Amino acid sequence: MCRAVAIGLFVLAHGIVAKSSPWLQEPPPGPSDIANCPVTGQNFTITADTAAVEFNNGQKLYFANQAAADAYRVEPRAFWLSPFEMPLAMPDGARGLPDLRGSTLSCPFSGKAIDVSMKSLRVDHRGGQAVYFCCQGCLTKFWTDPQSVFAGSEVEWTDDEATLTSMLGGPPPGPSNVAVCPVTGQNLTIADDTDFVEFNNGQKLYFANPDSAEAYRTNPRVFWLSPFEQPVPMPDGGRGLPDLRGSTLYCPYSNETIEVDMHSLRFVHRHGQAVYFCCHGCATHFWNDPQSAFANSLQTVV
Repeated sequence: MCRAVAIGLFVLAHGIVAKSSPWLQEPPPGPSDIANCPVTGQNFTITADTAAVEFNNGQKLYFANQAAADAYRVEPRAFWLSPFEMPLAMPDGARGLPDLRGSTLSCPFSGKAIDVSMKSLRVDHRGGQAVYFCCQGCLTKFWTDPQSVFAGSEVEWTDDEATLTSMLGGPPPGPSNVAVCPVTGQNLTIADDTDFVEFNNGQKLYFANPDSAEAYRTNPRVFWLSPFEQPVPMPDGGRGLPDLRGSTLYCPYSNETIEVDMHSLRFVHRHGQAVYFCCHGCATHFWNDPQSAFANSLQTVV
């Protein structure tokens, strides 16, 4: 029998979330010309003279000085938000700082237009800035080789129609009943008796044994994919392992329906499993307090 250990009393009925919850509401507009340097932490107003690193197709990250921008160019992963660092407090943690919602950006790999919203795929950096992507294929490519999207760099696959189609439209279907344990790295065929950790509203992560599931429950951040770890190689890195595209999931906080595809917002774990969210408000809440999303967990709603 699956082993899912209840750890508290869920004070909301299953699938019901209070409307006053600050991580579910669309945040009010924030400043579009204010940023924090991912390297120094310094807060500043963005001007035409602000030091920046530009990506292919026009997106930029801003820095306190040129030395900080150069440090990012040398080792960008060092300045991504890592599992044991906290995002900015709400509402900036969800909407981003600067708040680019309502603007149209271009994906650094595909060049595809991105109408920035609370559901847009992005890689968050220290201090709240982010780089946005059109799909999980392009985001996975960035995670694998971030310097390949700096302006002026060559993106070899953009002229390869088959590869581009795979990245944007999605790789061919992968197994929906195969996973790798985030704790042990052991390959699993998902069955009725596979150990799991369940989240509010039904999503699950699968584990090699009860001890692995309990290790995740105790400290889930240890098993998130960190900046200096590589994602699963394509195509599984883009589509996920198991491949849940075409299935309907429910956000652990809002209970909003998620029709899983290459554009779905997800929280990737070591070896390819993921938890899916409806928006950055819910994803940010999970980052701040992951155990609050466990099934039967104690929810504090403001």
